[in-house]
Amino acid sequence: MKLGLPALAWISGYNERVLARDLVASGVLIATMVPQALGFALVAGVPVQVGLYSAILPAVIYALLGTGRTLSVGPVAIVSILTATTINETSSLLKLDPLQVMATLTVIVGISLTLLGLFRFGFIANFLSRPVVSGFISASGVVIAVSQLPAILGISNGGETVPDVLYALIVSDEFVSRESVSLGLLTIAFLVLARLLMIGVMDALSVAKAVTYSAVKLLPLVALVGASYLGFLLGVEEQGVAVLGAVPSGAPPLSAPTLNPNLWLHLAPPAFLIAVIAYVESISTARKLAANRRERVSPDQELLGLGAANLVSAFSSGLPVAGSLARSLANYDAGARTPLALIFAAWGVGLFTVLFTGILSHVPIAAVAGIVVVAVLGPVDLGMIARSWQSSAADFGSLLGTIIVTLTFGVSSGLLVGVALSVLVHNYRTSHPHVAIVGKLPGTDRFGDADRHDVVTDPLVCTLRIDESLYFPNASFLEDVVYAAISARPRLRHLVLLCSSVNAIDMSALETLEMLNYRLAELNITLNLSEVKPHVMDELRDSTFRARMTGKIFPTQLEAFETLRRA
Repeated sequence: MKLGLPALAWISGYNERVLARDLVASGVLIATMVPQALGFALVAGVPVQVGLYSAILPAVIYALLGTGRTLSVGPVAIVSILTATTINETSSLLKLDPLQVMATLTVIVGISLTLLGLFRFGFIANFLSRPVVSGFISASGVVIAVSQLPAILGISNGGETVPDVLYALIVSDEFVSRESVSLGLLTIAFLVLARLLMIGVMDALSVAKAVTYSAVKLLPLVALVGASYLGFLLGVEEQGVAVLGAVPSGAPPLSAPTLNPNLWLHLAPPAFLIAVIAYVESISTARKLAANRRERVSPDQELLGLGAANLVSAFSSGLPVAGSLARSLANYDAGARTPLALIFAAWGVGLFTVLFTGILSHVPIAAVAGIVVVAVLGPVDLGMIARSWQSSAADFGSLLGTIIVTLTFGVSSGLLVGVALSVLVHNYRTSHPHVAIVGKLPGTDRFGDADRHDVVTDPLVCTLRIDESLYFPNASFLEDVVYAAISARPRLRHLVLLCSSVNAIDMSALETLEMLNYRLAELNITLNLSEVKPHVMDELRDSTFRARMTGKIFPTQLEAFETLRRA
């Protein structure tokens, strides 16, 4: 897919019916975006209005440049907690204003994503397997939920990993605020129980599921407004409960990164990591939703869209942004058809920021923490653990390893280990490919696995089907398989490698084939290939292996078998 302006594709076919759906979805999106923007700003350790700013202009820019038609871009939990860690460490070390560090961090994230897009590095998301992504998102949700415990308990001690938070709570000498705990738990209970009640009642009334899901997504905004009213009514601030306080109103103010070389050098590594995490979360969500509607997502264009969104966020006093799984699902379930729903939602958040931030002054921080807990625990998929166990020991190991490291050492360490485990599992599988001894299925011209079917074989001919490309990690494995096959067949005179599943052969594999050809010749065994794909044949044509082959390259396995058994 070429890079360009994806908005032209959906604008050209826009009509009143699509507009109606986008407007409805934008209302649902506003209801989820406002509470989450406030909560994720607190997670990031910045003023709550920064979260609102991050949901306005960046969302508009992504809607024009991104290819995820229902992806909701703005502040997200995982990126916010990494941002908090980076800002705290850097501002303390370099003695700089945290908001200046935030602006510089966000612009470096934007530059990193843009460069990755321009150089077409969209494939980097492929280095994370589905179990690893699921484990990473689930464990990150738990980490962020646990990080909200101090806010719910009404104490200041915290941490960035589960052990850090729990240790800080144990050694804290602050008194737990019963009022704060009550408000936090009340918010969580309201969101959970109201959701169950609404779904049950609407199902009983046979209300369309899309309407039910849309109505449920309004609950966080209801909880926010209710907490504000309750905080004002009870005067919780006078009782020592922390509240949001006065939140500035107005359009996002302009900001600029600090042109400090030491700061840029210090922020470059964590900014690049945040950029990769933002992209992985965004592209995995965009692909999932696009597949449901048979739409296409361009990985490289997504990098450019996210890069531009982060650059705009940096200059409009915002946080690093990414695609949110929970909000995107809400947008999709509400019936959004195009990114215009996201633009309408951004306008709605902007209107709230200009006119209605006054209602936030009495909102208890414990209530916002409760909203965050429910939001981040929603995508947690514990069932993936059982499914990976049933599917593959390697997938289960990579999933479990990612979860343990993320919970114990933090989100950034979890991602790095997840990438390493994904690559390790991939390399293990490709270095130990499935190799089957095949024979002719009776009464047909087809060939099947001798371990699975009753096939016709010949003691003079052995055919090995290699179900993987041949390259350096599996070259020695192929050698071992060949020697095991010929040692079990003392009368063997012809070995055939069935290459129907081989898509590439690198130099290491060619050298292995050449060595096998030489050693088999010493045993009076010919080495033959069959069903070699045209582009692989091009790789063989100019090789020394092709010139020295003792056998032949057959266009079909049937021809190879019938010819060699008569030779």
